[in-house]
Amino acid sequence: MLKEVFVLGCLLSLALAQPVSETFSFSVSTQVPQLLQLLLQLLQQLATTTAAPTTTTAAPTTTTVATTTTAPP
Repeated sequence: MLKEVFVLGCLLSLALAQPVSETFSFSVSTQVPQLLQLLLQLLQQLATTTAAPTTTTAAPTTTTVATTTTAPP
């Protein structure tokens, strides 16, 4: 789970860190919201797939009573 969050964080930082030049401002301005939407969809899919309930089974426990006997003097 941590690995997926790290990868998605890197992708998000790359999507937001693209320099915007004046000649390509239209294409970049339309691509960034699309990339953000894609990242949000991936996060939602990860949240639904990794939220599976976990089950644990406990081993049966046994108790023993300790008894002490003393020898007569």
